[in-house]
Amino acid sequence: MPQITIARPDGSKSKFNLANWDQGRAFLREFIFSNDPGFPDDKRLIRATHQVLHEHNFGSGWRRHHLADIRRLPARIVHSLHTPQRETCLPLTMLLEDLVGSTAREFRSQTFWQQHGMNQTLLGRREIEELEAALVELEPNFNSDDEELNAAGFTIRQILATLRDPSFTKFSRVLPLPEATAPTPGPA
Repeated sequence: MPQITIARPDGSKSKFNLANWDQGRAFLREFIFSNDPGFPDDKRLIRATHQVLHEHNFGSGWRRHHLADIRRLPARIVHSLHTPQRETCLPLTMLLEDLVGSTAREFRSQTFWQQHGMNQTLLGRREIEELEAALVELEPNFNSDDEELNAAGFTIRQILATLRDPSFTKFSRVLPLPEATAPTPGPA
């Protein structure tokens, strides 16, 4: 799927070459990063997102401009998994697994730490902690006779195993927490 054509509500269509850096970025900005609070309920868009992120090493090249957008993806995926759709639950959990796996690779890379530092990992400490808590809550919903739901449940258990692995937690627990925003002073 190197290209994707997407119809807009107004009837116009956009065609994106997902292997192209700029077009991949435009696709993510227009159809993925702007789709709050959940993830688009469309298997083609999920697979295209996976391809674009994978093609560009899960955002490492876009870290400076899109790290906050990429860090919001797990919460948006979890939001969509609260009401799992049979067709999209497995691709969504696989996308989550890749985001966590890419973060784990960054933890193991001394070169990454030297170049970027602790604040620039793909997923930050807050995202990791929130993801683990959400997946623990969701996992029982995926124990099913349905093959797709069961496969998504297996993927969720794999993600939880990674998040709890000592070689992962020794890094994730030393990541700095984002600074809390100070309350704005009210009128005197």
